Parts: sequence; structure tokens; C-alpha cells
Amino acid sequence: MKRLLLITAAFISAAAGIAQPQADMTRVKITRLPRLNMQAKAHFGELSPSLAVRHSVLTGNYFSHPEGTFYVGTGLDGYGTILTTLAAPLTNSVTFTEAGSANPTWKQAGGAIEDATGKSYAFRIPYGGLFYAPYAVNRTDSFCVGTNNLYSRGIAAGDTRFTPYSAAGYTPYLNWGVIGSDTIHVLRPVDDKAAYSYNGNLYSNGAVWGPLSTDYMFGTGAVDYSSMGGSGIGDCYAAAQIFGKTAAPLYVERIVASGRTHTKPIKEDGQLVAYVTGVHSRTYSDGSIVLTPDINNIYDTLYANAADTIDFRSTYTINGKKTYEGKVLFSKKNVDELGTELIEPFIIPADSMFAVYITGFQDTTNVDFGIDGLHYPDEEKSNTDDILAGRLLTQNREDDGVYTITYNGIAADIAVEGMYDGVIAPEENNFFVQDEGTKANVVRINTSGTSCFTDSAKENGFNGAPVLTTLPWIDNEGYENYYIEDLPDWIRNVETTDVKYDDGRSANKDFNFYVLKFTATALPEGTTKRIATIHVVSDKGARSNEIILRQGDASIAAGLESVSADKRKIKKNARAYNLSGQEVNNSYKGIVIKNGDKLIQ
Repeated sequence: MKRLLLITAAFISAAAGIAQPQADMTRVKITRLPRLNMQAKAHFGELSPSLAVRHSVLTGNYFSHPEGTFYVGTGLDGYGTILTTLAAPLTNSVTFTEAGSANPTWKQAGGAIEDATGKSYAFRIPYGGLFYAPYAVNRTDSFCVGTNNLYSRGIAAGDTRFTPYSAAGYTPYLNWGVIGSDTIHVLRPVDDKAAYSYNGNLYSNGAVWGPLSTDYMFGTGAVDYSSMGGSGIGDCYAAAQIFGKTAAPLYVERIVASGRTHTKPIKEDGQLVAYVTGVHSRTYSDGSIVLTPDINNIYDTLYANAADTIDFRSTYTINGKKTYEGKVLFSKKNVDELGTELIEPFIIPADSMFAVYITGFQDTTNVDFGIDGLHYPDEEKSNTDDILAGRLLTQNREDDGVYTITYNGIAADIAVEGMYDGVIAPEENNFFVQDEGTKANVVRINTSGTSCFTDSAKENGFNGAPVLTTLPWIDNEGYENYYIEDLPDWIRNVETTDVKYDDGRSANKDFNFYVLKFTATALPEGTTKRIATIHVVSDKGARSNEIILRQGDASIAAGLESVSADKRKIKKNARAYNLSGQEVNNSYKGIVIKNGDKLIQ
């Protein structure tokens, strides 16, 4: 036990614990600050492909949020952290790319990482949790994920509206954005805590007044095309928001649309439908690219009825008319054998560009709901297609033509409630001092099956397989978040040891580090070796790299087992996965992983 604990301390120290402390996050009640009560100017037709980036930082040192990350927003309970936070997976790195004219040096809060110089920096969170994000330094100028954070700017300016948040202890962290994954959050493609400046004044980035006859931004109502250079009247039938590409499998429970109503968002006979779709890319002759939701590629379909709303009690006056603010929640529901209604989550595969497409607004008898907008900072605007701009889809009453309306720099306030789950079985020897030629994810079980240890290790090994997870192995209700896939029948038991590490930083005490200890049946008489490949998985889309179990004189070469496949028991109906961890069927062509083997299908 002493040896294990010593090695564990070295592991955590080298990997993250000392060099890279977790961010100290305080959840507070988020009070919406004043918004600019002005009608947003809309664009008729498709997105303009010529929208240029206006530098948020005059020195030209800036970047947009990395592909594959999403902003953590205020929770459905109204609580959250005021610091700008990006959700990122444990299993994959994300790349920060400087988009301006600078060639910065990349740093992290407290000098936790070595300085790196260049236009981009690939960052990977060391383990489950939230960490201070890298920031770009160009001489005396710096830019971080939270540079345009409303609360940071307000506290720094001494604005009395922000005194309650300054007292909450955030002042030392004002210029540090946060990145990582630790639990289920409300995730947006745009930061709901970004600042919006107008005529020298600081506002929250909410936009609530649009050109629809109802004064809504996206949703129920009609629009007069003549105000945008067209002709005729168009009725809104859908609203859409592109989120971007996933960096890993993204677990989703619900879709959240924030907005308002004059009466009731959805009546008893009404329904709104949210489609989670792929994204269609169209390239024009001038080289410009326009992205639109691909309604022919639907990942999943979710529904909202009269009971699927929260709040709608607080009031806000637009254009002299009282509205009620709240949220509409979209989900898939089923009923278990006890009659309990349950939400059925789903997973958006890794490396998938996706959008949310909401329809049903044309039923004006039963639906009165407008989705709000969110201004996003200039650094988030792209040079070709303003990908984050919300889409208001309308149909002309005269010719049935379909037209898209957008607003410059305004997204639809649509979010997904979910997370990036992840699990890693550390393999490389850069995590801790290790005997040459050993791998932490290869475990030797003795011939009697009573004990195990890191394969070939003399002193610097584990009595099992080390595993890093995003969530605790056991949840608050006593259920396992993770389980082992394809465990062979000769393994009798797996003991999961939760190894705690305390370096004096309270934030590091919840570090999710485990050692899986295996016991097995004794090798059968006349048998000298057995070998198996397993993975740790979760119902939220996590799947570890391989863990190899060896008993007797079984050997591996270059990390793959040398035992021929025809000598092992193969399940005829075994699941197959591509190299991104996505489950595939028999029609998939390419390299697949089945029963731990890499095969060409």
C-alpha cells in the first residue's frame, strides 16, 4: 500500500496536481444585468459571406473559442459561475489559434505550463475538472477566453452593479478563463456572460427585440420583407442555431431555448419540435462558404409541450408591450415499467458539426414563443461565414418562397444540456517514473489469479490499471458511472480503488483517479497463457483506450497482442467502433475495433 500511494503522488504531481491546479469555482445566483433595449437590425436572405472580423483587441492579439468547445452557461436553477468557462473533453486536445496579426507566447494562470510560442497552441485538460485556460501574450498585451467577460470588465471598471460578484472572491481571477469538463451543464456556442458595449456603455449581451410582428427575435410572428429590401410578408416557421463541431462524443439530455411570450409559450394543444441536425456546407463561385442546418441528416428529435416550460413569471417591456421571460425545454421521454416518466438522453458522435433546428412556430393558435438572441464579441466572427449567427426561417405568403433572416453578430439563445464525459487508461511513461518498456495500461495477473501488477515493472508500477475519469466512478445515488466492456469470463472480480491526493489545494481533492485491481481464476491445467483487451466505458459516450490483461507467459508486441485471433473466443454479435469511438454497423467501411481488435471492415 505504501508503494502504491507513493507512486500515486508522483503520478498526480507530474500529470496535473502540483503543476496545474484546478480552478476554484464559486457558484452564485446570476442576476441578469441591463440589456440594450433596441431593435436588432436584420439581414434579408442568406448570410453575407463577406463579414469581416473587427478586432476586439486593438493590438491584433485575439482568438475565437477552440473548435470542439462550448460555453458553460448559467444553470436552469439560475446559478453559475461568472467566469467564462469552456467545456472541453478529457480525451482530446483542443487548439487555441491566434486569429489576428500577433505571434504570441501562450501561458496559463500561475505559470502552470511551459511557455509556447506560435499562432496556435494545442491544450489538453490533464484530468476531469475545470482548469484555467491558456492565454495569448503579445508583448504587454494579453488575451484570454474571458477577456470580454461582462463581470470581469465590470468589476475591473469599479462598476457598482458588480459589487456583489466582486465580494464573492472572483477579483484575483478576472483575466483567467476556465476550461474543462466536470459535470452536466447548459452549453452554448456563445458565451451568455459576454459584454456588449454600445455608445461607451456596458450591457449584458442579451438581445430581445427583433423585426417580427410580435417583436420577437426568433419565433412566433411575421416579418415585413420590405424593411430589408424585399417585398411581401413572411411567416416564421423555424429558428436554427449552428453549434460547431464536437471534439468527442457529446452527451445530451435536453435542448434549452430561452426567450419570452406575451401570453403562454405553448398551450395545451401546442407543440414545438427541436431537430439536432448535421450541417450542410455550400461553396460559392467567389470561394465563400455558407453553412446551414442539414435537415436531411438528423441525429435526434426532441419535443416540448405545454408542461415543458420553466419561469415565465418575470416581466420585460419591449416596444411598450409586456413580455414574460422563461425557458422551453425539449427532450425525448418514455415511461418505465413503474409508470415513471423518464428523459431519454442521446449522444452526438465525435467530430460532428451539428445544429439545432426548432419548428412549430407557424401554429400561432397554440404557440406564442420568441427565442432571444445573444450578441457575441467580434473575435467570434468568422471571415467567410458568420457561423454563429442565429437563423430565422420564414415563408413568403405570396409565393411560398423560403427566406433566411439573420442579425449581424447575434446568435439564437439555444443551448444543449449535457457534457463531455471521458475516461483514460494512462499508457505512456511520462505520467510517472516507470521501468523501461512498461506501459501502465498493461497488467500482469499471476498464474493463480490472486494478484496483479503493472506488466514488467519492478518497483514503479501499480497493483492494477490506473484510470482517469471525468465523473466520480460512483454517483451520489450509489450507481456506477463507468463499467468495463468485454470483460472475459476468467476474470473473477474487479476492485476499484479511489486514490485520493491532497496537496493542500482543496480543489484537487476531488481528483478522479482510480486503480482497477483484477483477480482471476487460476490458469487451467495445460494452459500457459491468457490475454484479453478491455475498455472502460460509460453510458454518456466515454470509452477508454485499451487495457490489456495478461496471465501466465502471454506477451504483446507494440501494444497489440501476439495471440492470434483465431485462438480466441470471438463474439459473433460483438459491437464495432471506429477509431473515434463511435459505434458503427456492418455497412461501415474502414478500420474498426471489435473485441479489442483493430480490423479492416
